Amino acid sequence: MDMLGVHGVLGRKDPHAVQRGRWVWGFLRTRASTMGAGTSEIQRNTIAEQILALPRDPGMPPR
Repeated sequence: MDMLGVHGVLGRKDPHAVQRGRWVWGFLRTRASTMGAGTSEIQRNTIAEQILALPRDPGMPPR
């Protein structure tokens, strides 16, 4: 977004938007999709415990 400048944050209906607002839409959806799929920390804990067989995180509540 920094590289696109002010035109990079314009919506798709604005005639000055870069690639019809494609970049701003992707930028905003990236954050939402991480929340929708679960936080990165939870995904990392799952990978660590179940795939890498690392010890359980002591800060997590018991199952």
